[in-house]
Amino acid sequence: MPLVRYLIRPLSTFHFGAGREDDPSDLEDLPRSDTLVSAVLSAWPSVAPGVASSELERLAAAPPFVLSSAMPTVERNGRLETMLFIPPGLIDRIAAGDASHKRLRKARFASVETLRAILARRQLAPDALLVSASGELLHGDLPEKSASAAGPMGAARLADSWRGRLWRREARPRLSIDRATGRGGEGILFRYATTAFRSDLFLSVLAEFKDPASRSTFETVLRLLGEEGIGGGRSIGCGRFKIERVESGFEPGLGHGARMTLSLMHPARAEVQDGALDPPAAYTLVTRGGWAEIAGVGAARRKSLNMLAEGSVIRDLGREQYGDSVCVIPAGLTMPYAVYRSGCALTVPISVE
Repeated sequence: MPLVRYLIRPLSTFHFGAGREDDPSDLEDLPRSDTLVSAVLSAWPSVAPGVASSELERLAAAPPFVLSSAMPTVERNGRLETMLFIPPGLIDRIAAGDASHKRLRKARFASVETLRAILARRQLAPDALLVSASGELLHGDLPEKSASAAGPMGAARLADSWRGRLWRREARPRLSIDRATGRGGEGILFRYATTAFRSDLFLSVLAEFKDPASRSTFETVLRLLGEEGIGGGRSIGCGRFKIERVESGFEPGLGHGARMTLSLMHPARAEVQDGALDPPAAYTLVTRGGWAEIAGVGAARRKSLNMLAEGSVIRDLGREQYGDSVCVIPAGLTMPYAVYRSGCALTVPISVE
């Protein structure tokens, strides 16, 4: 099935994770594939009334679509450039002989043209785009723009603070409120971190529909989530976005012979046995956990799951889909229904040595 690209414009700051200033590693700047799938399926009954819990559980176990994690996209020279994840170790091909190799090794995203150049072992062009996981522009340049969530700053200070950045984290003090009394909790003052974006930055989410009939419902749900918000802090306006454009037929043209994941992936047992992780596979692992909520309240801790991170390369087994969804909380006393984490991966062909 052809890939569909949803071009999203953030309308507010985003918050994914605990977001405490003393634990910045727990905050993620961009929404990842499992978070997006969970958000879509949670809102599915709002758009498709009459969906029973058993049907929703079936959809969670085998979603009719696969999604990529969000990837930064910028408009430059009159066209949109989506930056893809960089496979593990690939940046060393150019970083080893570059004077700024330590800086380049922080790269997490690269434009399609830049990724093609790295795969072909060509020297980086002056306008090649490389971006770190924290939104720092490591190579190339962009027109200077302001933030979409600007604070009370002067224009000059605002421009300086965003020079060379696509997004950044901001932390503000917040106070816990006792829901019973409406008073602030004594001594419970903390700093709440969010991610703010440049006003000209878009986020691209790719989708592949195994069931074409589900696309209409999916797009309606996505627009609903744009108004309601995704992630944490929705009560204070975080997580809002707008769908700017929908395009079918996205194809990066990175070669053939292997597959690169653009989402988190949990390899199925049969895929591992068939050699999906054998050479030339190259991957990194990420642990996903967290809480499952009922009516906005954490009800049960999800089982931690090791997954392949975005940008991982696996052997091409000639299959239409890779990965599976895993039950992380069985139905029982804590949850009235089983909870799944989507490890179904959206992959694109790539040529690697």
